[in-house]
Amino acid sequence: MKAAEQRLDELIAKHADDSAFQISQVYAWWGDRGKAFQWLDRAYAQHDSGVAIVKVDPLLKSLRPDPRYKAFLHKMNLPE
Repeated sequence: MKAAEQRLDELIAKHADDSAFQISQVYAWWGDRGKAFQWLDRAYAQHDSGVAIVKVDPLLKSLRPDPRYKAFLHKMNLPE
């Protein structure tokens, strides 16, 4: 896991402005909902095209039961 964390740190350092959605996917997969939602919000603010698949992305499945997921869909004007 240490190597994966190092790679994520590198991704954040180099691509925080253009890969926020992918970073949120990693945190969601790792079960860190708080950071996943922080990065989803950042992706939304940056107009990251990845947010278009938020409802069908299997890597974000762990976020669906969280009330913040419903709020995020509402912010995007997507049906639940």
